[in-house]
Amino acid sequence: MYLIRGEGDKLLFWLVDPNVYLIRGEGDKLLFWLVDPNVYLIRGEGDKLLFWLVDPDVYLIRGEGDKLLFWLVDPNEYLIRGKGDKLLFWFVDPDVYLIRGEGDKLLFWLVDPDVYLIRGEGDKLLFWFVDPDVYLIRGEGDKLLFWLVDPDVYLIRGEGDKLLFWFVDPDVYLIRGEGDKLLFWFVDPNEYLIRGEGDKLLFWLVDPNVYLIRGEGDKLLFWLVDPDEYLIRGEGDKLLFWLVDPNEYLIRGEGDKLLFWFVDPNEYLIRGEGDKLLFWLVDPNEDLIRGEGDKLLFWLVDPNEYLIRGEGDKLLFWLVDPDEERVGPNGALQVIKIAHARNGALPPLNTEVEPSKGQKRGNSRASSAVVKDSLASHRERLGMMTDARPSTTHAMRSDTPQGNFNSRRASTPFGPVLNAIPSRSAIGGGGMVLVGSGLQPSSEHPLPSEILEDQESIEDVPYNKWTPSPPSHHNPYYRGRLKHYPLGVRP
Repeated sequence: MYLIRGEGDKLLFWLVDPNVYLIRGEGDKLLFWLVDPNVYLIRGEGDKLLFWLVDPDVYLIRGEGDKLLFWLVDPNEYLIRGKGDKLLFWFVDPDVYLIRGEGDKLLFWLVDPDVYLIRGEGDKLLFWFVDPDVYLIRGEGDKLLFWLVDPDVYLIRGEGDKLLFWFVDPDVYLIRGEGDKLLFWFVDPNEYLIRGEGDKLLFWLVDPNVYLIRGEGDKLLFWLVDPDEYLIRGEGDKLLFWLVDPNEYLIRGEGDKLLFWFVDPNEYLIRGEGDKLLFWLVDPNEDLIRGEGDKLLFWLVDPNEYLIRGEGDKLLFWLVDPDEERVGPNGALQVIKIAHARNGALPPLNTEVEPSKGQKRGNSRASSAVVKDSLASHRERLGMMTDARPSTTHAMRSDTPQGNFNSRRASTPFGPVLNAIPSRSAIGGGGMVLVGSGLQPSSEHPLPSEILEDQESIEDVPYNKWTPSPPSHHNPYYRGRLKHYPLGVRP
């Protein structure tokens, strides 16, 4: 079952069955007919092609099987159309366009049957479509001519000073190009699929489920991450590239062209060296390159921060260099992250530590068993205030700015006072020191742990918050409601 075959220096085409000819070329031109060589459907004369229709209401050319189905929509507009989810072909001008593909694919037409068979718009790629599910042949540049000769002998052949490819043995050589161009062969299906030696392209397969084609040298490196996805897409007169798998390489080109590679999905997606373009990705979940309108508009992650932008009928490129300092608007605050060195045994600087529930309760009440004389003598030793202790909570807080933490009464509520004293300093933790007649507390020698009340006794002792009130001689509250027991003594 041959789709297209070329013999000699010309082409012989047929579809599905070599005994049923769809199109045939004879002499130095092309002669096309359908099913019966005595009934001509399409004929090419001179250096162009002449098309006509047998039945304008039915079909012009139809391909049976798993190939293409062509028919005529309008003889003045469409000549050939292909159904399916792939290409749509039609005829615009018999002197200019032979086949055109619409959608999100490529636009193909005939320039000169003696030079080009099918040419892609612009000076970019030359493609010929054989199977709607797979591209058989791709040409780079504006010079290449590819076709299928015989699947058992020749796979692709290009004449002229360009490429000559053929298929020798699927176990040995896959594609080989002779001359001063490319030499492709098959080494190991588990390692290399296609390899080219010389000063041109090197293609190989790393994993048939991951990589399809890779090329190194002074050209572009293309391969497929997912055969169900598109690797490269051309829009307008340029190319739009995107990534199928952010964990793999997409495109790489070396030499005086563009050098694209993938370094880190969180850092670089595509990069161009030299006087060309530098692309990178900040977030692999965002878009790197987008195309809008009939041109290409590229930006990075944020549409307000353009990396590359195309304006007018050309492209305007600029670079946002990750190694250079990004200058913000005038008056913008510049934030510099500085890592402070500190002693690992000390708590972090400027860190507020909220006391735990048990710690609050332990510090919010003191034993009434501490004698007043020891408190007075302790105040004298520390050089603290010697005034008589106020009789009410409000008077104490108003007379002593710091709340006189170590000398307050056991009945004084602690809530506001705790907030006035930092819970942790830069050099150590804070806490309350209990003093007695035989104790000499200091910050360097804290009290033994057994002096402190246990958590269970703390939980059972009633706890009351006193509201602010005037001095004791104006205090309307009755303060004899709560009895205070010595430390460790319960009713």
